[in-house]
Amino acid sequence: MFLYIILGVLLLVATIIASRWFVAGNDSSVVKVVRWVFVILCIAIAIFLAVTGKAIFAILPIALAVLPSILASRNPANQKENVGYSNADNSESHSQMTKDEAYEILGLEYGATKSEIKYAHRELLKKIHPDHGGSKYLAAQINRAKDILIG
Repeated sequence: MFLYIILGVLLLVATIIASRWFVAGNDSSVVKVVRWVFVILCIAIAIFLAVTGKAIFAILPIALAVLPSILASRNPANQKENVGYSNADNSESHSQMTKDEAYEILGLEYGATKSEIKYAHRELLKKIHPDHGGSKYLAAQINRAKDILIG
């Protein structure tokens, strides 16, 4: 009986810690961890079913673990996009953004030097880069603004 109380308290503490991390963590790391936990859980269920003699039912959790990644890799809409990095995207974007807008996006005054533009670009991207949970759209706008001002 005492063992169940200890296990319950440990489970409660682990749940509280995990929920705090879930709320405070950035989106990309939370998604990765949730995916891995789901895959590991499905594999554990499949192993349990196979060991207990229900091997035919073990196919379902394995399919649940593997099928979403297969479908996502085949869907071209889910492919990583090079927002703001290809020349075709930038040439279309230049016509949509003026130099005044570019200075405003980078938080600079008109006539800023090339080094000031590069510094402002670097500092803004550090704050909102998509790899660190930021927005792809904003990163693309910042890249376009730098390209317009520097060329």
